[in-house]
Amino acid sequence: MTRSQLILLGFPRAIIIALDLSPGPKARHRTGSRGSYAPDKADEQAISWQMRAAYRREPLAGPVALFVRFYRSDHRRVDTDNLVKRLKDAGNGIIYVDDSQVVEEHVYLERGSDHPRTEVAFWPIEVEPEVNLLD
Repeated sequence: MTRSQLILLGFPRAIIIALDLSPGPKARHRTGSRGSYAPDKADEQAISWQMRAAYRREPLAGPVALFVRFYRSDHRRVDTDNLVKRLKDAGNGIIYVDDSQVVEEHVYLERGSDHPRTEVAFWPIEVEPEVNLLD
């Protein structure tokens, strides 16, 4: 989504970042018969560095919305929750104080892309909507 599209939708304060990294899921800490394994943090740090280069202000303090589009080169099945988790963790202390501030998410995944990347927009939410889905 472009900045002009976000402005038209009413989100003029959106922070838009294009991450030139192939999106991958967040690796989990594992424990087995040979001990424990902690996944390498290099990928998450690379995302954090690109975020820090694109956004050089104070982290957002209130509730935050997230719009993200992942472009993967392969057609393998992947859980978008794990893709988002890695992205949100990388934004801690840079985009927002803590990823628990993200209260709204819009996630899209495109497989078979010629240019793997992640495009993400964050914006502060002034008032959290009160919607009862059962009414």
